[in-house]
Amino acid sequence: MANLEDDERLENEKEASKKSSSGSKTMIYIVIALGVGFISALLIALICALTIISKQEDVTVNEIVPDFIQASKGRQKKVRIKGNNDQDELDENEISYGAFFPMDNFVVNLVDGGFLKIQIFVEFKTRDIPANFLAKIVPAKDSIIDILSGRKASELKTVDGKDILKSDIKDLLNTLLGKERKLVRDVYFTTYLIKD
Repeated sequence: MANLEDDERLENEKEASKKSSSGSKTMIYIVIALGVGFISALLIALICALTIISKQEDVTVNEIVPDFIQASKGRQKKVRIKGNNDQDELDENEISYGAFFPMDNFVVNLVDGGFLKIQIFVEFKTRDIPANFLAKIVPAKDSIIDILSGRKASELKTVDGKDILKSDIKDLLNTLLGKERKLVRDVYFTTYLIKD
């Protein structure tokens, strides 16, 4: 009887060992499948990200500055704004622009009773907006309002009046940023409406 119990116990141990080894194999297969799935998902995400980055188009100045501003510069030129090192790659007909910063729309009363609605874009000499400009944006806007509201509609309707206004705003911003460095290259108007 002891032999029969020993045989039965050995038989049970063999079955338990088979079950545990088959369970271990199943667990190994599950871990491998999860690892392969995770790596596949990472590769797909990487391919999608690279595809999106490679399809980004160059920003042209026509998307930033209206055609009438370019025409007022005298001649049409192709412009591209990409990375920081593009200046070495410019073609003969291309010019390099710095960073553009859009100011808020300004609506001010003029000295002679009319009003002016204007939006200003500031162009910097570098491809980056200076950090101290952002720190001084509130005093800059306040001073621009003072300049605008001190004008007459009749002055602002002329080309010379617009050019003087641009020059005054540019000088003001350069003074705020430290005049010796002259970080502001130019000032552009993208909205310009005068009501007498």
